[in-house]
Parts: sequence; C-alpha cells; structure tokens
Amino acid sequence: MYLNYTQKEQAYLFILEIITNEKTNSIKLDIISKLLRSKIIYGNKYFSSEKLEYILINNSNTLQTKIPTKYQKNNILHILTYSYSNGGHTRIIERWVEHDKNSKIHSILLTEQQKIQINPELHNIIKKQNGNIFSISNIKDIQKKALLLRRIASRYEIIILHIHNYDITPLLAFGTLDFKRPIFFYNHSDHLFWIGASIADLILEIRTYGIKISDMYRGTNKSYLLGIPIGKNIKHLNYNKQAIKHKLSIPLNKKIILSVASSYKFTPTKDINFIKLVEQVININSEILFIIIGADIKKLNWSKTVRKSCNRIITIPKIPHNQLLDYISITDLYIDSAPLGGGVAVIDMIYSNIPILSLKSIIPNFDYLLNSEALCNDLNELLQKTNLILYNKNFRKKHIKETYNLLNQFTNRRLWNSKIKGIYNIAQNMEHNIYSIYSKKYNDANLNNFLCILHKAYLLDIIKIIGIKRFLKYLFKKIKLSNRNATKS
Repeated sequence: MYLNYTQKEQAYLFILEIITNEKTNSIKLDIISKLLRSKIIYGNKYFSSEKLEYILINNSNTLQTKIPTKYQKNNILHILTYSYSNGGHTRIIERWVEHDKNSKIHSILLTEQQKIQINPELHNIIKKQNGNIFSISNIKDIQKKALLLRRIASRYEIIILHIHNYDITPLLAFGTLDFKRPIFFYNHSDHLFWIGASIADLILEIRTYGIKISDMYRGTNKSYLLGIPIGKNIKHLNYNKQAIKHKLSIPLNKKIILSVASSYKFTPTKDINFIKLVEQVININSEILFIIIGADIKKLNWSKTVRKSCNRIITIPKIPHNQLLDYISITDLYIDSAPLGGGVAVIDMIYSNIPILSLKSIIPNFDYLLNSEALCNDLNELLQKTNLILYNKNFRKKHIKETYNLLNQFTNRRLWNSKIKGIYNIAQNMEHNIYSIYSKKYNDANLNNFLCILHKAYLLDIIKIIGIKRFLKYLFKKIKLSNRNATKS
C-alpha cells in the first residue's frame, strides 16, 4: 500500500529532523539528495523547504573557488539536469533560442547527462548560433561539481535554470553572494515540490497557478509570468494526410484522435481513468482510431484493453519530435492527457489548427484553457464535444478559431519576444542575491491525495533514504505517538 499524504508528511518531517541533526556533512548531503529524488516530497503538503535550502546555502558558502570577475555580455547559460527527445524542458529551450531576436548567444550545461547523449535537435540549435555545450555529469563529488558549475556560469550574463526538482547542484553552486550573475528559475514543475527558490532572482512562471503556489506556499515573491513559447515551424506541417497515413500504415478512412504524454500523466485516479475514457471515445463511431504516444502500457495496466480494441487503440513509446510531427499532421482531434494535462503538446496542437479537448483537473489547467470551450467539466461533455468536432464541420471550425484566439492572448511569438526582452532588461540592473523563503503547509486534501496517487511512495522508500536503523526509530516514534493519542481519547 502506498503512503497517503499524512504518512508522507510524517516521513518527510522525520527525515528533515534526521538531516538537521546529522553531524557528518557528506552523510547530510547524501540523505538530502535521496529524499529529493524520492516521491515522498510530492503530496506531503509542502512545495518547498526553507530548512533544506538553508542547509544547502550554508554548504555553498563553505565552498571556495576563484571565479572570473568579468562576464561575456549577451551570453546566456541554460542549465538542465537532462535533455530529452520529447518533453517540455528541451522544447522550451529550443524555442527560446530560435525565437530570440535580442542578439543573444545561448549555451547549455547538463548536470547529469553526457554531451553525446544530448537531444540532437537541441545540439544543432545551440551550435548554429555559436553557443557552447557543457556537461559536468562525470564529476561524482557533488561539491566539486558545484564549484565547476560556479566557475563556468560566472562567465555568462544571465543563468536560466531548467533543472529537475531534485537537482541540488545549482543551489550548492549559486547559494553564495560570491556569485554575482542573476539566476532565473524556469518553473516547469509549478504544481510540485522543488528545490532552489532561495537562489532564484526571478521565477519564470508558465501560468498564473504557478504564481499563486510560489507566492503563498514556496514563500517567494519573485514570480514573472513568462509562459511557453510557440514552435517555430509548427504551422508548416505536411498536411498530405493520405500520404502520411500510408507511410504510418494507418487505414485511410480512420478519424485519428491523438494524445501525447509521459506515463505518470495518465495514472488512473478514483475520478479519471484515461483508458476507460478512450474506450468510450472509440465507441462513438467505428471509424475512430485513438493513438497514445509516450505511455507505458504495462506500467499503466492497459495491455488487455489495447488488445481488446482490435487495433483501434494504438500505443507508441516515446519517439523523436520529428517523428511526432507526422502523427500531429494526421490528427483530427487531440485529447489532452488526464488526470494531468500537458503544456507544450497542447499549444502545438492549437497552433497546428487541430481541435483539442481537455478534462478539468484538480490542478488548474493552463490560463488559455480556463475559459475555453476546449475545457470539459466531465466525461459526458468530452464525449459530446468529441462527436461534434469529428462530425459537425461548423462546430469544428468555430472550436478551432476560439481556442486559437484564446491561446493567442496568452502566448504568441510577438508576446514571447516582448516578455524575454523584459527579463533581459531586468537582468541589466540585477545582481544575484540569496532570499529567505517560508514553506507554508498546503492543506488541500484533494490535491495532496491526487499527488500521492500520481507519485506513489512506500515504506521501502523511507528505508532507502535513511537506512534500516533510523527507519526502526521512525516506526517506534509512530507507535509511541499512536499509543499517546489512544490514551488521550
């Protein structure tokens, strides 16, 4: 049985106590790293930790190295943990660089991935405008890695973090006032716990929900609503549907519904089971074929349903972005992943004039969907609109126009360029600082339970973080507390 949000909170606070009391610094850092890489941090009622950040900042200030005092003007360093063939982090950097009309040179640094493993498209875009590609993944000592990052980054005008939630290397590198260049944190995971708020001179938000969480629960007021950039060539897709269907061995007479996301975004909950939704969608008409890209059907327990569908549900593992464009080109309707919706993929569909539908989620949808006909309150509404989009030309045309116009109010190329120019102007008068944050508990049972389902953690995860001896102490403490509560009642 996985841990519920109360159990996650108890485990999290106990591990924080162990970290605080640990005398050996290397052990302290190791436990912090293991905790942040675990799923105990998701759904434990917190979105940040001032205690962990304070410890890491103290560590950062003990790390001394000589760093250059001069930096290269108009040079920007994007720091990633990993790059992927698909996924928001990678796409956003590619598009940022492609759209930038401000005479900037962009470079990237990977903290946990080798240069040869980098996404080829991202590699080419960076090299095309004479940027550099660095990797510090081969350095195993986290403190030495942080010092190297500090030295490399000090040569750049602006640093932008696109890191994974658990990556402590930037905090160790930039948690000191010795480092002067401004740090901007792109908030890819605005709905989850992450580390690094205290070193962020600006938090680049993708939606207003992220601003709310940052202000109220991460304890920082450095938000800047940036959004997500549009793909440069997304409107120039090959729309010879028949030829592409033939190439992909898809029957020419089929109506194609597409959904693209990582497996965890399809994790079934009490209210939403995506594969059951798909079954009902394909029952609307025998000519509907539903393609799902990126989901692990074994992990999601979909194999039986997919087999039963008689090839009307097609599942495809993650594929390179250039191959994905073929599937986008033949799509008649895009249904957003559920229970957790997407970001970049949905924008790409709207800008490709493909109608989209998205189910309302516990975590609010993106701003451009909130007042849109594309947002469905429940499954019945989604099924009705699916039928109308596929078989009513006027409704389809109106739907596409409305969603496009709404998206255009929140993100377009002109607006994106205006916003990044805005952050460049802010950076001109900014020197890096360290900020106090306050981690306020988020007592929304529905949201915390939802995150616990999406990011399941078990007792074994606690043992992996703190070891068996400390785990037994944790159990003893729980039993003692339980007995005390029983006596009181």
